[in-house]
Amino acid sequence: MKTSTKIALAAALVGTLGLAGLTQIVDAEQPQAEASQHNSSTQISVLKVGSTGEAVRQAQEILQEEGFYKGPINETFSAEMESAVIAFQKSEHIKPTGVIDAATHVAIVDAEQPQAEASQHNSSTQISVLKVGSTGEAVRQAQEILQEEGFYKGPINETFSAEMESAVIAFQKSEHIKPTGVIDAATYAAMD
Repeated sequence: MKTSTKIALAAALVGTLGLAGLTQIVDAEQPQAEASQHNSSTQISVLKVGSTGEAVRQAQEILQEEGFYKGPINETFSAEMESAVIAFQKSEHIKPTGVIDAATHVAIVDAEQPQAEASQHNSSTQISVLKVGSTGEAVRQAQEILQEEGFYKGPINETFSAEMESAVIAFQKSEHIKPTGVIDAATYAAMD
């Protein structure tokens, strides 16, 4: 995919996806001083074995509530936590890496906050999606990407049609993402 297309899609979707207000990936093992230089509203920590802190604790709590994590809530990403993340990723049709990256983060947030409730929250916590009936620049960029990847054969017209939905489902299946036909943050992350 062309870099300019990736940048344009990212710019078009930042406001649409919100990703719980988070857009930049920062490795959680960075020194705290370096990590704190980033604006917290634009930071996603990549959490993996050895990571520590509040983000790990929150993930442990959610995964425990969802029945995946049985270990202690202690702000330490252990091998047991990694196994829980892998089980969760498999249940969400996300590549099972054991690492909480952007796609896994979104799925965890979705597990904690059902989609129906998401629209009731302000834009800093809302996860919006592109689906049949959506229109605009973000749709056009997604059409271009899916066309370049060979999934979409329809017109580039800024309208999310049934044909576009079928292309998204085919793309999601190829990326081992739950095939919903909706471009959510996990699908967007895979398109990057």
